[in-house]
Amino acid sequence: MLSVSLFSVSAFADVQTRSTNGYGILKGTLTSTAYTASFITNVSSNNDQAYLSYASSVQNSSGATIATKPQTNSSRGITTFYGSHVGLPAGSYAVNGTHGVQGGNTYGAYAVYTYVRI
Repeated sequence: MLSVSLFSVSAFADVQTRSTNGYGILKGTLTSTAYTASFITNVSSNNDQAYLSYASSVQNSSGATIATKPQTNSSRGITTFYGSHVGLPAGSYAVNGTHGVQGGNTYGAYAVYTYVRI
């Protein structure tokens, strides 16, 4: 876990990767402050015209889910997709991210999961 201090705002990050058939490496990056979570979903190649996606859930310190962002999909065929979950609620303790590639013409779907405590 990476911790960076910018203007007295701490940011935390998690990066997860996995090998895929047809897309090379799938990489999910989640960075978060107490206010905003940012997501990057990346694949090495996307000749299959799949779409990339991310989704998130936010938990409080008791583990209860207090906010979600449903799956958001990119346009087809891109290799990097950026997104965010702005306005995390008071009491946010952890953010879970799901990063995926799916819906291509030939290859299956793949996902990686990221997590940060804020």
